[in-house]
Amino acid sequence: MPASAASRCSLRALDPARREALRRIATFGVIGTANLVLYLIVYAWLGMAGFGRIAAGGLAFAACTIVSYLGNKFLTFRSKAAHAQEAPRFALTSLIGAAIATFGPSLLTDTFGLPEPIALAIVCTLVPLQNFLLMNAVVFRAAAPRASLTPGSPA
Repeated sequence: MPASAASRCSLRALDPARREALRRIATFGVIGTANLVLYLIVYAWLGMAGFGRIAAGGLAFAACTIVSYLGNKFLTFRSKAAHAQEAPRFALTSLIGAAIATFGPSLLTDTFGLPEPIALAIVCTLVPLQNFLLMNAVVFRAAAPRASLTPGSPA
C-alpha cells in the first residue's frame, strides 16, 4: 500500500474529534504560512512606497491580523459566533503574541543568557503555540467539540 494510502487509512481510523483536531492544526499552519508571506509582501510594498520600517511593520502586522482572524474564524475553527464576541478575544491573543515576540528575545538573551538564535527559535515556536492554544480554548471556544491529542486519553 502506498504511503499516502496508509496515512489516509490511519487518519480515517481516528475518532472524529481527533481527526477534527488534526484538521484544525493543519489549517492553522496553512493560514500562518499565508500570513507570513502576506506580511513580507505588504512590508516590502510599503517600504517601496516610502514608509519607514516601523510604520511598514505595524501596517503589515495589522493587515495580517485581520486575515488571520477571518481565516482562523471561518476555516480553522469554523466558528459561527458573533464577531463582537470573538474579535476582542482574538485582539487580546494577538497582543499577547506580539508582546512575546517583542520582549521574548531580549528576555531570553539578556536575562537567561541564551544565544540569540536559540532565543529566536523559542519565541518563533512559542508564539504560534500560544496563539493556537488560546484560540482553541478561549477565542473560538464555542466552535465544535474539543479533542485530546494525547494517545490513549479520552477525547
